[in-house]
This record gives sequence, structure tokens and C-alpha cells, in this order.
Amino acid sequence: MKNIDRLIEKKAKELIILRRKLFVIEWIEKFPGNVRKELKEFDIPKSTYYDWRRRYRLEGKEGLERKRPVAGSHPNSITKETEEKILELRKSYQLGPARITWYLERYYGIKTSQSTVTRTLVRNGVSRLPKTASRRTLHTKRYVKSTLGHHVQIDVKFAFLRMKVVKPLKDISLQQLMMLLESGH
Repeated sequence: MKNIDRLIEKKAKELIILRRKLFVIEWIEKFPGNVRKELKEFDIPKSTYYDWRRRYRLEGKEGLERKRPVAGSHPNSITKETEEKILELRKSYQLGPARITWYLERYYGIKTSQSTVTRTLVRNGVSRLPKTASRRTLHTKRYVKSTLGHHVQIDVKFAFLRMKVVKPLKDISLQQLMMLLESGH
């Protein structure tokens, strides 16, 4: 019941404001003497009056009604292509917002936040992941030991040695490389 009363009160206020605007515009058009003096009597800024008058002439009474401000575009909004990629990743791989964010940044170079991904999914009616979705849906390449005794995987692309290399690095076994790294040569 309280919600109905609030709604009625809100509509009544809007109607009173609309009638006031209309009265001011009609009054000044009937008595076109000193506009500034009349507006001072009504306690309305001149720019506001001319804005009301312009909208009234273009749209009639509807132009004087209160409208919610709507942004034409937002500088940080995501593109349609990004939105489509988010929806495609959710549909294809059943990823959550965190993984979609990571995937977009890593493979497409698109930086978004998790909240942006979540809002995009909600806006498009894609709700929570199903309970049957597995925890690891992206299959990453795991290190598998080829021989017994391998405990460490080293990316030799970034290994810096302080010695003259006689043999190419690809011909050095893992044990020899570990010994070279430990000795600091």
C-alpha cells in the first residue's frame, strides 16, 4: 500500500511541476513585456525558461515532462565484438567471469574487468554456470615427466649463463644444465 501512495505522490508532484512550467510559458507569451522581470517574479532563471520554451515549441506538453537522462554513449563501454566474444566463450567453454577476463586479455589483448564481464552476461540473460560445468574447462598443457628423476622444469629461453657456450643449449641434458646453473659459470 505504501508503494502505491508513493507512486501517486510522485505522479502528483510531476503534474504540479508540469502545470507550473506550462503556466509560466503561457503567462510570458500573453504578456510579452519585460521577460526578465516576469521571470524574476516567478524565481526562474532565464536559461531555464528558454529551455522550457524551446522544448514546448518542439514537442508540446510532452517536451515539458521530466525525462530520465540517458547517455548516448559511454567512453568505457565495451564494443559489440567484445560482447560477442564474451558470450561465445561462455557458451563454448562454460567459463566464469574471471576466466573469461583472463582469456580475453591473454589471447585477444582485450582488457576488461570481471564486473564488466558479469554485467554483460546478466544483460544478455546468461545466468550462473550449470552445476555440471567442470572446474577446469580450459585444458592447459601440463608438464609430464618423460624420464624418472625429473623434478624441475626449466624454461631455458630465459636462462642466462656467464660462460662461453661451446655446445648449443639444445644439446645439453637437463642434469648438465642444472650443474652449469648451480656453479654460476
